[in-house]
Amino acid sequence: MGYLTVTFTILLLIHSSSSDLNQDCVQNEKLLETILTSLQNSLVFLGKEYDSLNLDVISGLRMTQAEIKAAFVRTPYLPTESGKGSLQARLAAMSTFIDEIVTLAKPYVYRTLPVYYNNFSELLKKEFWAVSSWNKDHVLLNTPFSFGNNQVEKITEAASDRCLTELLGTGPSKKKCTIASECLAIMEADGYKGYEVTHQLLYFILIDRLRCFSYDRIRHQRNDYVIKGLCSNIFQQASDLSKTEFNGRIDHDLFMEQIAFCGGLLGYKEFLRSDWLNYILSWQLDSGCFSVINSKLSENSGYRRKRMDVKLADGGYGCFGHCTAVAVISLGGYLRETVATMKTCIEWN
Repeated sequence: MGYLTVTFTILLLIHSSSSDLNQDCVQNEKLLETILTSLQNSLVFLGKEYDSLNLDVISGLRMTQAEIKAAFVRTPYLPTESGKGSLQARLAAMSTFIDEIVTLAKPYVYRTLPVYYNNFSELLKKEFWAVSSWNKDHVLLNTPFSFGNNQVEKITEAASDRCLTELLGTGPSKKKCTIASECLAIMEADGYKGYEVTHQLLYFILIDRLRCFSYDRIRHQRNDYVIKGLCSNIFQQASDLSKTEFNGRIDHDLFMEQIAFCGGLLGYKEFLRSDWLNYILSWQLDSGCFSVINSKLSENSGYRRKRMDVKLADGGYGCFGHCTAVAVISLGGYLRETVATMKTCIEWN
């Protein structure tokens, strides 16, 4: 465990503050510190639990690392309120720490589920993930998106995994970018809710990351439009969910997954709302993990105990790796957006 000690020390040299997302430069500097504190505390927690993490959590850390990289390149010199060094140095420390966690965790993941590890190990590579660039056209649709196909069956984890392995080249075909007709029948269908839609979205994200349509501009553009359309639908579901105040439901995890994919990884700013950030921050425990307290963790509740997602050590609270991972990815999106605003503040000055 000594391998992590130095980085633990670096990450703990921070302090907490609070603010809101806005265009006020002073307030955004405080907000940046709040996001950094929350994100770094979560990484420290996951580092301590490296031997209990699953593959989903580790791939989530790689997504977060891609967000940190995107923030890093935009801010070579910005200071932060804490005075603990340049923001660039702090972001570099976080990225290095993620490398360390992944290195330590991978043998335990392989030992637990070797076949699953071999099928999805590409998702653990740093170079696999990149965040989408933001521009004036990178906005959600104003109307609901539809494939025009009726839902044929539920998207189970088994069905989703089967389709994803075909894309990755670890399925029966052993050829990357294999898009099976039975997968399209499931993935290009309407009527899904919750995790089923984020499963759909991940399928098309992998098509993009694997450059499956790089040879065909029309199909590539359609894939981009599908991703935008699914995030548009997910945004409406997340908005509806936020109005429930998550009372007696298991939807902390789902809500953060929706923000993680569409706001964090794909960069749709509509998801990076201040009130939604406040929800996320309120679910973090002192340990750094994120809680599903007041949630009904039954198999029928919709919460995914995915890949043996064991409860992590946190004094008996509802602290799960997947919940913490999607929170970290979400915070990475907020980090990137806030850094972009801070860079604008410097340019104005």
